[in-house]
Amino acid sequence: MIKELFSLVNRQEIADEHDYRTLERILDQLALARHSMVGDFVETSTDPPTTDRTLTKSALAVRFPELGLYNIPEHVTSHPMEGGLKLGDASDDLLDIVLELQDVLWHFEQTGNEAAYYNYAWGYDNHWRNHLRGLLWYLEMKRFESD
Repeated sequence: MIKELFSLVNRQEIADEHDYRTLERILDQLALARHSMVGDFVETSTDPPTTDRTLTKSALAVRFPELGLYNIPEHVTSHPMEGGLKLGDASDDLLDIVLELQDVLWHFEQTGNEAAYYNYAWGYDNHWRNHLRGLLWYLEMKRFESD
């Protein structure tokens, strides 16, 4: 599914409705994959090569031009009738997911499954889960919300 995500995001043409739906499906599968992982994983001191964030962001912006900014409530459960809004960025969400999963794929190919599973689980739990959920929310609202 990681390779399927990279296949989707690395195409040259501008994303159409089918591509955005495919992105939603892949994001759901990525979350489900984390929830099915059990056991202890091995952390490795080997770091993957650094990816140029700016180049990747530019390529994603060309491929997915409809990804924009969105509202996130400041308080969700602690003060439901209080608080303001924070700003989410769907293109940055996708960028962070892609960069994290590039590292995971590198570990699968270079250091083995245990290190890859560790990086997947740790990254999801501590960083890109929020980006994934925000991006899914954005895609759903983009499709169903009227102006």
